[in-house]
Amino acid sequence: MNLIEEKRDERLCGVCRQRELFILCDGCKIPVCIECLKYGMYGTGCGNIQPLHLCRDC
Repeated sequence: MNLIEEKRDERLCGVCRQRELFILCDGCKIPVCIECLKYGMYGTGCGNIQPLHLCRDC
């Protein structure tokens, strides 16, 4: 694998390996495309709510 192929692989979704990444999973840090992304919310207990961007496994 050459450097160009490695860079292209870094931009692919780590779940489906077909589409370009959208964001990194907050759980395991793999790149995830918009189709494979799951959304969640995390509350801290003090009224603050953070969005979670997760892959299918997390």
